[in-house]
Amino acid sequence: MDEGALRSLVIVGGGMAGWTAASMIARKFRPGPLRITVIESEDDGRADLPANLLDGSATPLMRKFNAALGIEENRFLAQSSGTFRLGTEFRDWREAGNVHFHGYGDYGEAIDGIAPHHFWLRLRAGGDTAPIDDWSLAYAAASRGRFAVPAGDGARFRHGYHFDAAQHVRFLRAYAERCGVERIDGGVVDAALEGAEGHIAAVTLADGRVVDGEFFIDCTGFEGLLIEQVLQTGYEDWSHWLPCDSAVLAPGKRSGALPPHAVSLAREAGWLGQAALQHRDDWGYFYSSRFSDDDRAREELLAAMTGEPLAPPRLLRFTSGHRRKFWNRNCLALGQAAGFMEPLAATALHLLQSMVLRFVEFFPDVDFAPAIAAEFNRLTLGEYERIRDFLTLHYFPSRRPEPLWHYCRNMDLPDTLVHRLEVWKAAARVTTEAQECFQEADWVAILLGNGIVPRRVDPIAARIDPGKVAMGMKARRDAVVRTAHAMPTHAHYVERNCTPETSVART
Repeated sequence: MDEGALRSLVIVGGGMAGWTAASMIARKFRPGPLRITVIESEDDGRADLPANLLDGSATPLMRKFNAALGIEENRFLAQSSGTFRLGTEFRDWREAGNVHFHGYGDYGEAIDGIAPHHFWLRLRAGGDTAPIDDWSLAYAAASRGRFAVPAGDGARFRHGYHFDAAQHVRFLRAYAERCGVERIDGGVVDAALEGAEGHIAAVTLADGRVVDGEFFIDCTGFEGLLIEQVLQTGYEDWSHWLPCDSAVLAPGKRSGALPPHAVSLAREAGWLGQAALQHRDDWGYFYSSRFSDDDRAREELLAAMTGEPLAPPRLLRFTSGHRRKFWNRNCLALGQAAGFMEPLAATALHLLQSMVLRFVEFFPDVDFAPAIAAEFNRLTLGEYERIRDFLTLHYFPSRRPEPLWHYCRNMDLPDTLVHRLEVWKAAARVTTEAQECFQEADWVAILLGNGIVPRRVDPIAARIDPGKVAMGMKARRDAVVRTAHAMPTHAHYVERNCTPETSVART
């Protein structure tokens, strides 16, 4: 045992953030001398925050995260009433009637190293009006209500999930406790600092109990009890670019087919989201309080719901942005304590899981080398900024006439997004880093879906005979449709594999 290794870690706050962190850290460092404690109150309501569209919508990273925990996919979906997510269908974003799809995957194999969207641009220049979506296998399956887990590394799409967040939190808590995590029922009201660096030494509970620790993780939601109220880290406000600051959320009775994708509908002051679970639909209206009031937002939500509401709509307030340091002294903020961006692309849970995996990679010892925290913060900030830019990309191209969208058309964009747009328009390329949440095909889906078309295509692609390009692209499009038609319906796949009666439990 390394003499400098951490021996005690305290997680303040449970919910999705707390138990996700506890599960992964325990998986990696238990059994062993590291004592992991989660402090949460049964009465604080945090685990029941009306935010299933935040915590219960997952990108493909969750498949990797669950695999690292040893959680088999079908069992996970069975215990959380979950379904599959191939991407998001966007309606009315650029203008009324506009529909485009952001799928988890690409548009086919590269041709001589050239991405397929360059050849689609060739077709478009020749008068072909077929949308780029027609070459996406994720779209072909989602638009037909079909799904099957792709086989092999060469699959042309990936998948995320929709699931009941409260059910999954209970599962993670049981998982973590089996791994030796201790849970304390109580609410933290104060923290004691020590040393010249002002590290947190202990937290005090409402009943007077004191819990000491060497490292602390703040999972207390927007209030940021440790990271902000105790350490006064500061917050970077991004509402200039992401103007939605409110949401009304409600579950609804399951209605219609079981779509393997999310739906996002642009509205006067924001957007409506729908996600289908096995036992219900989750709905939310995310809006700017500058351009709507709460009563009107509730009316908009209830009017859009296709099934009977299962509970009254609940209100959520937020400010898009992040803590100026995610890791400050001997405290790490996770989940909404770290930052928040609206769930337009299911990135809330993605950021949580990504940060937990990064923390395990950069796990500190009792020396708390400043370089470790600095590198963690640098990498995490970069991830936040790239997701911010991706979300902002959905807003500013809109031609909708309402005041919110007029504001978005005229707002100053982040310099990093401006640069990406300039490269795209000049070279039809989006350069991404290997660990980015969204790769080139993700950006292409939103760029082309919103009518942002580059000035030219790849010069090598431009030299290929137009007839050859047309024939090759037609063959690819036909193959995508055949593959999708061969899949079972999403509802049938879930029923056969992902219910408590049919799933195979393996850990």
